[in-house]
Amino acid sequence: MTREEFAAIGAYLASAVGKTMPRDQAEVYFDLLQEFHPATVQEAARRAVAENEFPTIPPVGVLRGLALRLARPDQLGWGEAWGLVMKAVRRFGHDRERDALAALPAAAAHAASCMGWESLCNTNPGDCNTARSQFRDIYNPIAERIEREAALPAPLRKIAEVVGRPVGQIEGNGR
Repeated sequence: MTREEFAAIGAYLASAVGKTMPRDQAEVYFDLLQEFHPATVQEAARRAVAENEFPTIPPVGVLRGLALRLARPDQLGWGEAWGLVMKAVRRFGHDRERDALAALPAAAAHAASCMGWESLCNTNPGDCNTARSQFRDIYNPIAERIEREAALPAPLRKIAEVVGRPVGQIEGNGR
């Protein structure tokens, strides 16, 4: 998104609440939202204004969160992820673990790997509810961590890639 495109969104926000956005605030908003397509940020702004109880410009974190949800509508719930894992078990079986994990979304593959591909393949139909519950308990924190990391601005995500660890594990960030 360009500064000009963001200026139009900033003007929309200011008009909606009847207050101008100070230049410094606009710079911070642009910095944290520039990686998104302008239409995504515009829709996030529309939703934030529509849901806003008080006549203030929505916090940048609210806009960023809405933009992320709009940009990533395919985020799977644990039940959908479990279904994909079970399809992969049937399709690839014991011998093609690497292919199966590569075919799955990252969070589902990570959770399946944590459970052990072999144990997933050997799950008896009578134990399926237990395995599904265990998958849920493993998958949800993984998906939440991925979502938190996706919510960070691109430069912070790049730092984590360079360091080679998830952002939450980088020394000195308070976690």
